[in-house]
Amino acid sequence: MFGEGGSSLDVEAPFGGSGSPSANRWMLTALLLVLLLETALFTWTFSAFFGSDSIFFFARRLTNPTEILGAFTSLDDRGNYRPLTLVFFSFVLYPLFKLNHVGYHVVPLLFHFANTVLAFYLLLKLLRRPLAVLVGTVYFGLSSINFFITYSITFMPDFTYAFFYLTSLAFFLRFDETRKKGWLILSLAAFLLSLFCKEAAVTLPPVLLICIALCVIQRHRMGQIGTWKKNSAALAPYVVILVVYLGFFASLKGGALYSRSLEDPYRASFTLSTLSGKSQYLWWAVNLPSGRGQLKGHPRAMRFLSKLVPPRLLPYVGEASNLYVRPTRLLRLLLVTPLVVVFLFGLKVLWRREPIIIGGLLWFIIALSPVLFLATKTMRHNLYIPLVGLAAVVGVAVREVYARAGKRHPQVARAGLAYLFAALIAADAFAVKSHLDYSWPAKASLVAENYLNDLKKAHPVLPRHATLFFPANNVDDLVFYFEGGNLFRIFYHDQTFRCLFAQRGDVLPADYLSDPSTFILYCYDTHLYDITQQYRDSALDGTSHRLLDNFTPDSVSFNENEVYPLRGYFGTPGNKSALLYRFAVGDECREALVTVAGARVRFTTPMITARSKLVFGVAMLHNLGDGATGSIWSEHHRTRQLLYQRFLNPAAKPEDRRWFDQQVDLSAYAGKQITLCFECSSGESGDTAADWFGWSIMKISDK
Repeated sequence: MFGEGGSSLDVEAPFGGSGSPSANRWMLTALLLVLLLETALFTWTFSAFFGSDSIFFFARRLTNPTEILGAFTSLDDRGNYRPLTLVFFSFVLYPLFKLNHVGYHVVPLLFHFANTVLAFYLLLKLLRRPLAVLVGTVYFGLSSINFFITYSITFMPDFTYAFFYLTSLAFFLRFDETRKKGWLILSLAAFLLSLFCKEAAVTLPPVLLICIALCVIQRHRMGQIGTWKKNSAALAPYVVILVVYLGFFASLKGGALYSRSLEDPYRASFTLSTLSGKSQYLWWAVNLPSGRGQLKGHPRAMRFLSKLVPPRLLPYVGEASNLYVRPTRLLRLLLVTPLVVVFLFGLKVLWRREPIIIGGLLWFIIALSPVLFLATKTMRHNLYIPLVGLAAVVGVAVREVYARAGKRHPQVARAGLAYLFAALIAADAFAVKSHLDYSWPAKASLVAENYLNDLKKAHPVLPRHATLFFPANNVDDLVFYFEGGNLFRIFYHDQTFRCLFAQRGDVLPADYLSDPSTFILYCYDTHLYDITQQYRDSALDGTSHRLLDNFTPDSVSFNENEVYPLRGYFGTPGNKSALLYRFAVGDECREALVTVAGARVRFTTPMITARSKLVFGVAMLHNLGDGATGSIWSEHHRTRQLLYQRFLNPAAKPEDRRWFDQQVDLSAYAGKQITLCFECSSGESGDTAADWFGWSIMKISDK
């Protein structure tokens, strides 16, 4: 298969002679295998629910063809100009699939299939070496970047603009071969459609210029007369379309190509520091399991290492410290490193005599250029089109190394090539699995599905014009996950809902006590809890004394006898030994005082009466460790008396995984003011891990 003879290795032998039927069969078989592998890699997401960027299209769906003109003459409410994607969704996808999320996973995968075939065609025309074409196609088609591209319609602008972008290039190369103007007209039309899908298509003319240069060089090498002048002239209509588009786009944006708002993460910042921050793209492009700042490192390890490592190196150290937490990262590093070595070696050897090396790298940089100076956003899916250029470089580099090694050690070359293919596929599979577990699209889908199901379980039907209020919480980007509340409007089929978010400065309506259509919903972890009654009960209870309202950091002390692996490090928000924190246990989410092992919090009570009682609830936040003991002591005139004590071990006892509501009679202290001390201890074992003891309600009532 790989040639005959022990002293040399014919790298093109697997594919037959150039243009032969054998070559065509091999190439088509290889392409089909790549598509099958893509199916295996990227159908893992098919069970995932809609994420925020998918819900975006549902919320802005066009319902009448007369609205199409408006879509093409204005920006959307995120400041983007992508009208064709909205039209495609409104009049093709939605009529086909309605709210069936599985169908919306199939479409991007089919587009990726088409884009892989187009990339294969382009590489075939530009490289003309079967092994290089195959390696490049595998590199592009199976890249873990495509997890994001094929993730439902979250990235519909990307896979649609890429389709028309690559189609335009392919049509032009066909025009270059036949000189038939019909192909040129089709190429121009595809370029225009690409611009209507995503603004990044503006890079097509310079990338097309690179393709023209490579084709001309190939012809000169083959002794043919080049067509540089004719092809350069054919570029003129592309430039005209680009200039008109940029002028129109700038007019829609108020005279600027990028947002001028300092609040917009998509604003431009043309500084070296911004550019250096895009180094993540280099890691991602070669599928290395790293990338500056992607993981902050294991907390305890980072606290220790911060004393030894300069701050600028800490993000990279953080990546290393997580290798033991996620072993597949280390495995991916071992798998991909040889390919990176081959890639760099190929660059060193070939850059002077193989124009595709410079051309492919320029393709990569130019296609990525629109996002290189974005102030804050650095996202993997932006690599989709740039990867085609890099795939060409990788293909040529692997072929060169394979050919050189094969001249002396054929068996080693064969084994090395087999390893590179297997390692690349395995690394991509591990990366896709990691993205399923940790990426933001996967999290957005999980959160949206859980929140919607939780609300429907609590309220199968909501009244029209209902107000949903979301207090500030520990969930970042809550407004994003809900797509501003459109998640509920769409799946309850009611556009009258008003969704208010404390995170963006909204306030609870003043009439919430009397308005039964106002619901207060709290998001904790990946679930949603209705806390409306808690708010109302608290507001209507005008006689009880709430201890939680009087919590201050000054009321906290710590028992130094409790031992932690890293002294003074508790792992809590703000590294506090006691704090106010709303968390859920079972089906209830409550605001609570959380005390770690060793923490003591004191409260001075009002004057106790004969009817006074302390009302509270207790629970452990984590189902980990070996349990903890919560205690309440009264302190009066240097006398300390135990009022309550309970040991909870939810890790070992499922029955402890709930809130326990308690009351303690305080009538013995009638006529006195006392101090109540809430404590948590690790118990006899001294194991402080996960000892987060929660105290909720915490009020003194005379009822």
